[in-house]
Amino acid sequence: TTPSAGPAQRAVAGWTHALARRVARRRKLPALAAFARDWAVLGSPLHTQRVACMLHGAALAIAIGALASLYLRGLAFEYRAGWDSTFLSVEQVHGILSVALWPALQLTGQVLPNVEQLVGLRFSAGGDENAARWIHLIAVSVGLFVLLPRALLAGWAAWRAHHLAEHFPLSLDTPYFLRLMRKHSGEGLAVQVLPYSYHLPPENARGLAALLTHSLGEGVELRLADALPWGGEDDMDPEPPPTTAERHPPDLLLPLFALSATPQRDTHGVFLQTLRARPNGAHLRLVLVDESGLRRRYSATDAPQRLAQRRSTWHKMLADLGLAALFVDLAHPDLDAAGAPLQEALAASDKERRT
Repeated sequence: TTPSAGPAQRAVAGWTHALARRVARRRKLPALAAFARDWAVLGSPLHTQRVACMLHGAALAIAIGALASLYLRGLAFEYRAGWDSTFLSVEQVHGILSVALWPALQLTGQVLPNVEQLVGLRFSAGGDENAARWIHLIAVSVGLFVLLPRALLAGWAAWRAHHLAEHFPLSLDTPYFLRLMRKHSGEGLAVQVLPYSYHLPPENARGLAALLTHSLGEGVELRLADALPWGGEDDMDPEPPPTTAERHPPDLLLPLFALSATPQRDTHGVFLQTLRARPNGAHLRLVLVDESGLRRRYSATDAPQRLAQRRSTWHKMLADLGLAALFVDLAHPDLDAAGAPLQEALAASDKERRT
């Protein structure tokens, strides 16, 4: 819900979103559950305005019903008006009525009873009068302070809901829609993978291809470059002559490292900075780090601790460069876990390329 929504609006909107998610989970439909989650976020402004319109309309209906009941019942029964108070004097009551009923008095042309007349209307003194003029003043006040503001607020909320429905804030820059548009247009998707001091085994290369296909869709073109040798970053040309592939720059650039290597700023860091200096490396956001070699090196009991230590070292170096790391065992990749970071990196690259 939007920050300006009141507690009642947030409660009703939250309840509808929770109900949709609960139904999806109960029926064991993960796609429906994901749709309910995404729709709750995207449709929240629209739902909030619709709920606001209904709540303002409900307030209008309650006020109109209360006034209608007064007038209808007054046709067959007589209302009597008077007052009593434990704490207020007659002068104080007169002052409060003068302020609260001033707009209605001005519109109707009626005159408020003076202090002496109000003394005669005390129930404790046996005084009262026919309540018709007071009911008219109350009706005009309710119209001014309840009906008119609620009608304007309901109309504004209805207009906002219509506007949001006609211009639904659905971003087409998300990974899902980018994949749909690319598939619909028939455009190919090229991913350039640049290993550094790491010769990818055939089994891991197949795992990498499966990971990219699962995450980015069918038809992805994997451009796996030859591994750059250790220290080769010093000989890299920031602006190499364009090859056939580079005349069609990759949609996503992924440096590849082995987790078994200790990250060094003067080697790995220089390699990444040189890549970012290239025209097609300006959108570099994500780095692949293969865990398979380190996993094979240690036993099942020692591997978790060793992996955590090495990941922390890589995270620290890459964070200083403004890069994120995707740690994956390319020999046995977790396709679902690695999909979201790759899709987000591709979406960011596409968005920056268009701008």
